[in-house]
Amino acid sequence: MLSHQNHSDEQLAELLKGGDEEAFAQLFERHKSKVYAYAYKWTKSKAEAEEITQDIFVNLWINRNKLPDILNVSAYIYKIAVNKTYDYLRSNKAKEFMMKQFAALCPQKSSAESAEYDYLLKENEGIVSRAISQLSQQKQRIFYLSTQEAKTPKEIAKDLNLTSSTVRSHLSDAIQHIRTSLKGVSFVIFFVFVNYFK
Repeated sequence: MLSHQNHSDEQLAELLKGGDEEAFAQLFERHKSKVYAYAYKWTKSKAEAEEITQDIFVNLWINRNKLPDILNVSAYIYKIAVNKTYDYLRSNKAKEFMMKQFAALCPQKSSAESAEYDYLLKENEGIVSRAISQLSQQKQRIFYLSTQEAKTPKEIAKDLNLTSSTVRSHLSDAIQHIRTSLKGVSFVIFFVFVNYFK
């Protein structure tokens, strides 16, 4: 690896295309911490952040022959990290987390009532998930940052390089769309969602 330490990222990327393992190892050492930090920032899970980081570099190696001409390797890897982390946020794990947040808003119930509510929640989870998936990627991202990370429009705007008014508009559209989708489901699910976003 010593022979590659003085190479630029772009030179290493070119060597990587040819299957140079040392070039790959050097890129990994240079960028793994940044990728992990970004993934952990959004997932709040060491295990998930480690898995995302590993997947990114494993796929980078597997697809080395298909790499384009990269002018900025750091930006290229960062973009992959953003997309990979966003995929996690859209995954069933994240949707399950959100549904649990909805459930937590409900008052304490008897065992029978709880069982009935759990059934209704599970039954309608697919409707909620489909409603979310119908949003544009930008709206989905803003929605998740608001619901999962409890970020304010100002914080989201800073993270995504948008204006606060744009974030508020996208969030309002997303919530309205999901509310509309939920009007045909169980009243308790609809009630929880509406009250969550008052």
